[in-house]
Amino acid sequence: MDNVTHTLVGITLGRTAISKRPPEYQKAALWTGVIGSNLPDIDFLLPFFMGGGKLNYLLHHRGYTHTMLLLIPLAAFAAWIGAKIGRVNVRQWPSLLFLGVIAVALHTTADFCNDYGVHPFSPVSENWFYGGILSIIEPAIWLAILPFAFLESRTKWARYLAGIVGLIMFGLIWLGPFTPMSISIALSFWAGAFILFQKKMRGVWPSYIGITLVLAAFSMGSHFAQSRIQAWIHENSPNENVLQLATTPAPGNPFCWRIVVASEHPSTDRYVARLGAISLADQWFNPATCFKRLTNERTAKLQPSLSAPENHIFWVGQFQSSLSDLQTLYKNDCRFASFLKFVRIPYWEKRGDFLMVGDLRYDYEPGLSFAELEISPDQPCPRFVPPWNSPLSILRN
Repeated sequence: MDNVTHTLVGITLGRTAISKRPPEYQKAALWTGVIGSNLPDIDFLLPFFMGGGKLNYLLHHRGYTHTMLLLIPLAAFAAWIGAKIGRVNVRQWPSLLFLGVIAVALHTTADFCNDYGVHPFSPVSENWFYGGILSIIEPAIWLAILPFAFLESRTKWARYLAGIVGLIMFGLIWLGPFTPMSISIALSFWAGAFILFQKKMRGVWPSYIGITLVLAAFSMGSHFAQSRIQAWIHENSPNENVLQLATTPAPGNPFCWRIVVASEHPSTDRYVARLGAISLADQWFNPATCFKRLTNERTAKLQPSLSAPENHIFWVGQFQSSLSDLQTLYKNDCRFASFLKFVRIPYWEKRGDFLMVGDLRYDYEPGLSFAELEISPDQPCPRFVPPWNSPLSILRN
């Protein structure tokens, strides 16, 4: 998730813990919640110590700091900073540490909700886990928490900051390219309802109720989207085995989902990666247009996919190659093998002496994005490769 969401969750968590507490503890708890909710993202610094570059970023972001291994150390550091800011005594340290543990754990839980993935159980399990129920920035969650952050703020600067963040979100909703008019109206009513709810009920519970409703709606949407795509593939290509199915909702819209699928055809030695969209309410949302940037020109050279006469499914296209080519590159090219520890829906293309590789989840433009690399023959192997398993089970040793 984005760090604004992490911060809003930290504020809500910190304020939950301060009922009938002295002002010093209230300040310490608030800062412990905010710092703990953002601290795992400190792993963005790791690539600078490991040679830099895209590959190191992809391998180490959402890495060790998002695992149970570092949960307690990060929580302890957040509680220590919070205690220093609030100037509380040592007797209140255990409760701040407990708050820090929850804050750090909620960060990883929130990151689990989108299609990027986490591997929280390392070193016991090196597998990736994907929720696939929220976009990186989900406006419905912002708008459920911001009324609390604004109305319950105890300082002017905090209220001003919450108000500015709210205005930015409304600007994105109404002026940005990612939300159609119907969703902008729905989100505005949602925000208005929570402003009134917060004024009437006070406290943190309206935020918790809003977050729960958002997660429930988008979880059901993801379940139905995946089930319908699985059924469609089984009906139209019965010999195809789905290896990975990534779902991402349009911001604020649990009815419109981008779908990226990696499949194998063992009998014909084919690997296929498809990109498309599905609408759970095609009478309101056209799957070909409800997810913005879906039909952008992109780096991957996609061929026409299977036909989809159903109104609720739209396929942009597919990348196709051989399974044996994928497995040979994985075994013989250390750079490509390292890249596949992150990539969920891989595609690749030989361009002269270079090998262009990418992840179809994040291919939105014709140039190389953060999840696309050009590997040259003389490029050295990465020195610090984490133990994560490849998302594709057919490539695991």
